Amino acid sequence: MEHRPLYRTSLFSCLLAVNVLISCQSSKSTVSTNQVRKGEQLQHVTELTVEQFFQVWIANQYPVKLDINCKELYKDDAYTYFGKNYVTITSIKPRMFKVHNDSLALRFRKYQQVDGQLIRIEFWRKALAPAVADASPNTPCHYSSTSSGFKYQLHGDSIIITSNLKYKCNGKTLLQKSFKGYYDLSTMTMTLE
Repeated sequence: MEHRPLYRTSLFSCLLAVNVLISCQSSKSTVSTNQVRKGEQLQHVTELTVEQFFQVWIANQYPVKLDINCKELYKDDAYTYFGKNYVTITSIKPRMFKVHNDSLALRFRKYQQVDGQLIRIEFWRKALAPAVADASPNTPCHYSSTSSGFKYQLHGDSIIITSNLKYKCNGKTLLQKSFKGYYDLSTMTMTLE
């Protein structure tokens, strides 16, 4: 009787379990992008609130290296249907969702004109970059790091954008501050608080 090393048996068992899980997950019936574009299988598309949709839409980025931006796919009398690809370890998985037209018209009617990447760039240029420059006017930085995350909130006819900025120069924290701005959806302009 041949004995296999224990690590080979464990590795084989783990790989088999992962394979079964992946195959079970991929066997679920999903709605394809092409079906939604044709107006088919729409009853199986997940409904999002305007606030949920806004968070997905504002994350769009350009230029796109992978096709991961949220896109409008189809519209009927009740809903607008969108698709977005999500990158996983092994593949790109499309997700479809719909937003009620009345809610969209009331809360986020100019969504097609909103470019999250341009809003982030403008906020960085107007608020964060000057603060970093002011924090170290005469300090030669051989090594610097800046970390900031952005949070967005849809509020009336504007987008509230906030960021907690941490700027280090040569290992020393020179700036740690919160910033807030308002992006007016009527004029497509940014003002700072």
